[in-house]
Amino acid sequence: HVLQREIHADTTFVTALVTAVVEQYPVDQEVTVRLHPDDLGACRSALQQDGGSWRTLRWIGDATIQRGGCLTEG
Repeated sequence: HVLQREIHADTTFVTALVTAVVEQYPVDQEVTVRLHPDDLGACRSALQQDGGSWRTLRWIGDATIQRGGCLTEG
């Protein structure tokens, strides 16, 4: 419960997680990122502002993923 509260209060936790995961893929590979819909907007905006737009990222809101988690496919 404490972790979930922190995730709700600070979206940078999820953004850092997604950034670290996406960086594991080759630059020229399209990556699909599935996130809880409440985390989706903040992560997408942050990655695109940080220069992540040079990657091809496909964003999907998925309510079956818990807040603070992500699933990637590449």
